[in-house]
Amino acid sequence: MRKITLFLLCLVAVQGMWAKKAPKQTGVQNGPLLFETVKRDLGRVDAGTATRTMTFDFVNTSKSPVAISDIQWEGARLEVSWLVNPTPPQGKNTITVEWTPNYHWEDVPDQYAWKTPVNILYTDGKKNYTQPIEVGGTIYLKRTEVFNRRIGRLRMHRLYPVWNFCVCGSELPFTMQYANLTDKKMEVQFGLCDKQGKIYKNLVKETLNPQQESKVEPMVSVEEMPVIHSTFLAIYVDGALQAIEPVEIIRWDKAEDATRKAWKRNRGYTFEIKGCPYKYVYDAEDEAEWKRLY
Repeated sequence: MRKITLFLLCLVAVQGMWAKKAPKQTGVQNGPLLFETVKRDLGRVDAGTATRTMTFDFVNTSKSPVAISDIQWEGARLEVSWLVNPTPPQGKNTITVEWTPNYHWEDVPDQYAWKTPVNILYTDGKKNYTQPIEVGGTIYLKRTEVFNRRIGRLRMHRLYPVWNFCVCGSELPFTMQYANLTDKKMEVQFGLCDKQGKIYKNLVKETLNPQQESKVEPMVSVEEMPVIHSTFLAIYVDGALQAIEPVEIIRWDKAEDATRKAWKRNRGYTFEIKGCPYKYVYDAEDEAEWKRLY
């Protein structure tokens, strides 16, 4: 009896030793694929630098081959690839995400964090699975990159501003972001004007101190404007005319179908109908590319 008891104790001890030596499974798994990690953060990255690469390793823990059917994401400009397809049973594989740190011509500060969810769709032939992963980082913009359009001594945000607007309702907000990156004070004035630059509707008039930035959204009443209103935007620095930009405003809620079609045909950019819960995208190479996004 004593020998049997001793044998059982030894057996329990050996099992305990094996249990400690067994590798602990780590990672994220929503199906047959076990991902080592599902999030990558590049940290701070300078805008316009070389392409950055992020990898996501995974293992097929099942007894059947697993094939990636699609990879989906929105917004960021990414290139996604994988080593082999399908991944054999118990085989290893890697998804590679390449990203070039550019930025959008929108209202952005000198640095901003970004995150892009990516969905990995795969199947084992019997069932479909989705594994979300996420890439991100913080893009750093130099002030000369944010305000990279020089108008005299004034620096403006957006390289090629497009002063074309659709509007629903009675008011249209202009959004302008600019900076004085010099070491002297600067008088700045914006206004709607005629072809000669004579302002008939003042939008902004202010003094910028050295290294000062400013963002303004003056409101323009369009209540009495015709359906299509063509005008100009004058930019003055220290009382001297620096630029005249063409401006076209369309009253979308007042326009006829022929006018709307002409606007779509002659424009190739994204715009928002102010005051309406729609945002339309038009691709000049594909007239059918008008989408209701929300």
